[in-house]
Amino acid sequence: LEEYIGYGKCYAGYNYIMMAVTEKGVEDLALFIYDSKGNLINTDKHLNNQGYTWTEFNQTRTAEMKFVARNTESKTRYKRYQMGVLIAYK
Repeated sequence: LEEYIGYGKCYAGYNYIMMAVTEKGVEDLALFIYDSKGNLINTDKHLNNQGYTWTEFNQTRTAEMKFVARNTESKTRYKRYQMGVLIAYK
């Protein structure tokens, strides 16, 4: 199944949001955020989200982070679905 993996530096004191959307046909899209040591920091809580989900977190220290968006279930396993991912802060 399709998966996006990206890396980026997140700065202490900022709130971050990770959003992802896929084309029609994806039934469950999952998000995972890991710190530089591989510890899971946050994940989305939306099951059967029809290909749209998000998660937020507050960064307590400046660090390189790993962002993963994964198509965990879709209507057909034989089609490759396109995915868009946005990471923003305030």
